Amino acid sequence: MLTKELVPTLADLWGVPQATAGTIDRSLADAGFRRKWKGPRPPNMTRREGLHLLIACLAAEHATRAGEETAAWIRARCHYPTFHFSPDDSEYFEEFREMARLGRAVDALLAPFATPAFPGASAFPAYVCLTDFLLVVCHLVEAGRIKPHRWALEANLSQRTASIEFFGASDVANVNPLRSPTFDCGDHRRGQYRPTLITRDLKAEAPGLAVGAIIDRTADPLAPGAAPETDWKGHLP
Repeated sequence: MLTKELVPTLADLWGVPQATAGTIDRSLADAGFRRKWKGPRPPNMTRREGLHLLIACLAAEHATRAGEETAAWIRARCHYPTFHFSPDDSEYFEEFREMARLGRAVDALLAPFATPAFPGASAFPAYVCLTDFLLVVCHLVEAGRIKPHRWALEANLSQRTASIEFFGASDVANVNPLRSPTFDCGDHRRGQYRPTLITRDLKAEAPGLAVGAIIDRTADPLAPGAAPETDWKGHLP
């Protein structure tokens, strides 16, 4: 979908005024998180660009500085592998087995994005970033492995951390959600409350609906045979 069409769609779902969302989008382009273009016809928005806009609509404090303010969120990282299961973790209930299979599927898809924690390190410890994790979530939702309403993105704006939860196929009381490690922005502003100047009417289901809109309107870069992504600034260095 063209940028000018997806931006207002996400603005409506995110409860952000459309003019504000347009300003956020331009700020992301200025910061290198979305392609710029010349001429009357903008390029189709990539899935990664759509997720950059989603994160900016959630976390930016000033629309005109959204690219600068949300760079740390776009690059927020957590440890990889993200899920650990002992041989007995999924021994007794199908629900546990399914969650274990999902966790392993997520980690397998994240493997190409994992970046060693130290220069020159061959493998572990490693990190993955929030945007890459959301790309994997989109892929699994589109493939039918995750139901759209059975996952959640939680962000703590004051602590500048985020996490993603997956819920089982049924509401079994004694089955805990599968929670990702905490994504940390890794900056000095933790705990410093700064009121946003962006008006939002954010509903609990907004992240899932916004991701659904991105999935429906963008191509999956993780699909077999998909063209390689451009090396965006959103990747970890």
